Amino acid sequence: MFNVKSDPLDALLFAVGLRLSQLAKSGDSKFKSLLENRNFTIQMGSEAEQVFRTFAVNNGYFTQTADKTENPTLSITFKDSMTGAKLLAKGDAAAFMVGIQNGDLKMAGDYSLLMWFNQVAKFIVPKVPEPLQPFVEQAKPLIDKATPIAKDLFAKASSFFDKTEKTEKTVQGESKFFNEQNTPTNSTTTDNSVLDNLKEKAVEIKEKAEEKLAEVKHTAEEKFDELKTTAETKIEEGKEKIDELKHTAEEKVVDLKATAEEKAVEIKEKAETKIEDGKEKLDELKHTAEEKVADLKATAEEKVEEVKTTAETKIEDGKEKLDGLKATAEEKVDEVNQQLEAMSGENKEETADNSQPPAMTQSQALEAKHADDEVIAENVKTDAVKNNKSPIINITVTRNA
Repeated sequence: MFNVKSDPLDALLFAVGLRLSQLAKSGDSKFKSLLENRNFTIQMGSEAEQVFRTFAVNNGYFTQTADKTENPTLSITFKDSMTGAKLLAKGDAAAFMVGIQNGDLKMAGDYSLLMWFNQVAKFIVPKVPEPLQPFVEQAKPLIDKATPIAKDLFAKASSFFDKTEKTEKTVQGESKFFNEQNTPTNSTTTDNSVLDNLKEKAVEIKEKAEEKLAEVKHTAEEKFDELKTTAETKIEEGKEKIDELKHTAEEKVVDLKATAEEKAVEIKEKAETKIEDGKEKLDELKHTAEEKVADLKATAEEKVEEVKTTAETKIEDGKEKLDGLKATAEEKVDEVNQQLEAMSGENKEETADNSQPPAMTQSQALEAKHADDEVIAENVKTDAVKNNKSPIINITVTRNA
């Protein structure tokens, strides 16, 4: 897995695979969900440079190998390493589709895995913690400054090794004892010369690299110290600001507390005043109600006395009228009795004149007259019939047939 070539595409694929391996072993549940219950292989590389790497996912596990594989689930072949590195750096599935149309790459197999790769690409670049964002932003100029230096060193090293490789190929292609002009040559001298040149170039590159790295390191340290000092200053300023805000907040709290207490006292006084006013109103209403009740009571008593007096007057008047009626009734009764007595005297004289038996009383005569009448009810006979003084002289009961 660590067999990395000095090829941009192979180096990039190796870095991607290494990052995915780290994520697979981490506790990132979102990334692990992209690996679970999956089993496939993705092969990427370039035929021009014969650079290939294979990513394999097997039920939650991720691995990479620096070679081709038989029957990959998805195969992506770029026309050259630089094109592949550029397309991969974009991390966009749409760029791959455009690349297919432009002939920059060829794909075979399950195209849906391209979408899977697009999903995991979001996890490849680690997120910078928010507190470190300002430091990263300030460190970018240093990185931009160091990048050309590193590229220059890499280009020189690549150029040197390319020349060396060509020299070795030339030496290997030539005869051990004759050169192109067919003249004898000393192979041992040539080999020693090449090795000496390699050593000198290696030492030179190493020294330059160490100088540049020392320079960048020194600059970075200075920048870091500057950033550290700035951060400490900012922290101190922040602390002072916090203390100031805290003090201001405490003062505000005290002011608000005092204001609240004043308001509470004011509200309490107003409430007590309202309560006193309410009590006075209540007493006033109570006194008014008592006066009203007394007036109504006096009026009622007067009305009762008035009604009582009127009733007594009416009763006296009724008694007088009743006595008058009673006297009148007695007079009428006496008058009727006198008439009856007169009538009775006439009947006695008539009976004596006719030599008849002694006359019966009026009641007896009535009973004899109606002796054969049908009796409807025993209680029809009353004292009024039997009483000789009664003005009622005859009662006839007729029953309809």
